[in-house]
Amino acid sequence: VTNRAGTFAAWDNPFAYRWRDYLFTATLASGDDDGIGVLFRYRDPNNYYKMEFDSQRSFRRLLRKLNGVETTLASDSTGYVLNVPFALQVKVVDGKIEVRVDGALLFGGEISDGTLPIGTIGLYAWGNPGAAFDNVRVAALSAPNQSPLMALLNPADNSTYVPPATVTLLAEASDSDGTIQAVDFLAGETLVGSAAARPYLYE
Repeated sequence: VTNRAGTFAAWDNPFAYRWRDYLFTATLASGDDDGIGVLFRYRDPNNYYKMEFDSQRSFRRLLRKLNGVETTLASDSTGYVLNVPFALQVKVVDGKIEVRVDGALLFGGEISDGTLPIGTIGLYAWGNPGAAFDNVRVAALSAPNQSPLMALLNPADNSTYVPPATVTLLAEASDSDGTIQAVDFLAGETLVGSAAARPYLYE
């Protein structure tokens, strides 16, 4: 019952991989007694947090997978009732994780672990053809803050290029009350490229 990869579907949106503090809610139900759960702050198949429930083996576990190594952060010996939907709520703020089922707080309170600070969400099952998910929602929890300041330094306004051409995009960015995680370069609503550190450069 450890290192179970299972089957999961992650919300594969480039911006979702930078989600930081959020409230993730979903309704889970299963007609099978094996594993069901969710992933959060998911980066890739080897880096994420997982909240897993198993009725047959009677456990609820909060796990962290880091560089392919799985660690149990909290657990208890309660499963779930077959064919009875339950509301799962996962709140992540900075290095704190709070899990509730039908409004009841699990594991005696917040769990401290800030190893994975950002990432998207996913729905998970293990050996469970009866897993069902509904009412999936993610809401931002970050406190209101000052908007970052950004400027495109290159190309200059009204620059023209004759294709084929290599265009160097250069930006400057700062945030008076936070940290710049990355600068995204877009053409309309299409993500062209990204730079995670200064100089914020993309060709």
